[in-house]
Amino acid sequence: MADALQRAANAEAELTRLKTPRSLVHSEELVAALKPFNGSEYTLNVFMDDESMQFTKAVAAALEAAGWVRKQPAGINLGIPSMDIVFGQGAAEHVPACLATGISLTAHAKESLAVLQALPSQSLPKTVQAALVLSAALAQSISPPDERNVVTGVLDRKPAEVIPMTICVGKKP
Repeated sequence: MADALQRAANAEAELTRLKTPRSLVHSEELVAALKPFNGSEYTLNVFMDDESMQFTKAVAAALEAAGWVRKQPAGINLGIPSMDIVFGQGAAEHVPACLATGISLTAHAKESLAVLQALPSQSLPKTVQAALVLSAALAQSISPPDERNVVTGVLDRKPAEVIPMTICVGKKP
């Protein structure tokens, strides 16, 4: 009987976790961790459901409070769907869709992964440092907690004209 009650309690807790939309907790600590990288430019992508859109707004607000600069594409890319999201009091922005679970970060750098791995962390490009700090800080700030909330980041070698970091707010794990 005790085992059945425990399984029922575990199932209830998991159901509650699944139903509860993601939110940011410890926002002050998150913003404080990101402030040393103020001015960091990023673009957002979002999974095409309401929970992801609402959570994207929360992430964008924290990044804005830390002085980060959002640079969304000016128009709509053919073949890539986008969601219109209103951040704060502004006009709706076209946010490209992404197909991911959790939050994934892509830092764009000129250097190869092998070159970056050979550098001490304080010598990494500012964008890569910012992405690493963002990944760690977000993982601790998302409720309900889940180890899949923030997935491993990606390094992408792109030309300098690309926005340095892409943050994909995927569907809730």
